[in-house]
Amino acid sequence: MQYTFRPAWPGIVDFCMVPAREMRVLGVGVRRIFPAVVLVSSLFLVIPAAVATGGSHQCDFDGDGFDDAAIGVSREDVGAALQAGAVNVIYGLAEKLASTGNQLWTQDSAGVAGAAEDGDLFGLSIECGDFNGDGYADLVVGSPGEAVGTTEQAGALHLLFGSASGLVSGASQFLHRDVAGVAGRARFGDRWAWALAAGDFNGDGRDDLAVGAYGDDVGGISNAGSVQVFHGSGGGLSTSDDKIWHRGTSGVKGDLRQSALFGRSLATGDFDGNGYDDLAIGARDDTVDGLYAAGSVSVLYGASTGLQKAGDDLLHRNTAGIGGSPQVSDRFGHALAAGDFNADGYDELAIGVPFDDFGGAVDSGSVHVLRGGPDGLKTGGDKIWHRDTDGIRGTARDDDGFGWSLATGRFDDGGHYDLAIGTYLDDVGGVADTGSVHVIYGSGSGLAGTGDQIWHQDRKGIKGTNDAGDLMGWSVATGDFDGNGNDDLLISVGREDVGAISGAGRVSVIYGKADRLRAGGDQSWSQNSPGIGGIAEVGDGFGENVNGSAN
Repeated sequence: MQYTFRPAWPGIVDFCMVPAREMRVLGVGVRRIFPAVVLVSSLFLVIPAAVATGGSHQCDFDGDGFDDAAIGVSREDVGAALQAGAVNVIYGLAEKLASTGNQLWTQDSAGVAGAAEDGDLFGLSIECGDFNGDGYADLVVGSPGEAVGTTEQAGALHLLFGSASGLVSGASQFLHRDVAGVAGRARFGDRWAWALAAGDFNGDGRDDLAVGAYGDDVGGISNAGSVQVFHGSGGGLSTSDDKIWHRGTSGVKGDLRQSALFGRSLATGDFDGNGYDDLAIGARDDTVDGLYAAGSVSVLYGASTGLQKAGDDLLHRNTAGIGGSPQVSDRFGHALAAGDFNADGYDELAIGVPFDDFGGAVDSGSVHVLRGGPDGLKTGGDKIWHRDTDGIRGTARDDDGFGWSLATGRFDDGGHYDLAIGTYLDDVGGVADTGSVHVIYGSGSGLAGTGDQIWHQDRKGIKGTNDAGDLMGWSVATGDFDGNGNDDLLISVGREDVGAISGAGRVSVIYGKADRLRAGGDQSWSQNSPGIGGIAEVGDGFGENVNGSAN
């Protein structure tokens, strides 16, 4: 059953065809009522948070060789502005992440354009990339609830530049569709910058940025969705040659469909191995063969002139050669991540299908992996992973949400990329919706079930305790925070209570070693951790989105 909720007043992000099973996350009618509300005109309304699509452009903002962690707190109140949003940045050091020099950014921070306002949701999406080519990673922060002039929920983004001293606000950029030179125009409900992905699409040595606007109305089709691409330049993101892509773009495969939500998830990878990054675009609510929200994914390939419409792919479970069958509300493409799981020089694409049914379990979830090759993504040799796959720990159960979030990294010395999979509604030890994260390791033949891991807060050596509604795995990301050459895993526990503070949120960090991720030395961070900027408050959702996550 679907619900449509469209408030017409400022500061509120609307529900766009929210399925009943997702209402538990929004605090409606199932298991647990969450505290995330906005008070407007004496009405309490739940604001849906973004969900990590995953991947991670590793974020070394100060160029010291240790990746840094950007942590979204999109429902943070800033002064009197409710759910204006914030981002905490914790810097990596020789041993692990440390509070030394950490930063708290909001739209009221000195040098940051705009102002903190109700419902901006600053930090709902986050991405890293070196957009000006100076050798320091820069941070993009999406504010999809931002009003542009009098146009509510149009969306905007901020770009903060890296330096030897870390992120700085001087010369930061503030972009939206009404900025001079930027294509398109700001419209109500676009939710521009709900999803972000960085990659070098034209091979010029500077990262480019894809910006998803899943609520964009295209050609009179409501919520068809679009993606806007900006190229990097010496001054940051260029506004002179940006381009808007959608399924009505001449030469792009697929049709414009109402509420397809094209651009709700994004990921970049070099699927054809030609040295130019390619862009995968999720349309998780696309209708396939008459089946609502079966979901689909488009892929645009990079070249010396940037992304090309020629040779693009349209992928779904009715595409010839792709396994599985489309089903109503599977949401194929809800999350995306890219990585070279078999180390053959071609990235693979992992596609989250969190409401897939397996073995009689409803909405248990799956992840579909398509192989890369010289001609791009292949529709043969793909594999579907789920909790009943041979060798994978756990058992498929109703409403697990396996595949809700995805991230890739090299957690061991094997030389292959590995895949982290958020299972945010997993019931662990009888505790409802506490959540967990699976890790499947790469090998010469691709991802392999042997040696996979499940991480949750009651696992031996991991800090924290499983509590109902923690939603561990709502988002996941990777980075080499201790500089040992192995990636580490950053996990959202975005609804965790901090002491008596309900839904304040935490993030867990599990460190990679030569042989795999290990519990020893793990960390757990909240805004009440010593030295961390901000104060843990009810419903903040600290960490609901982390490095390179969005959707």
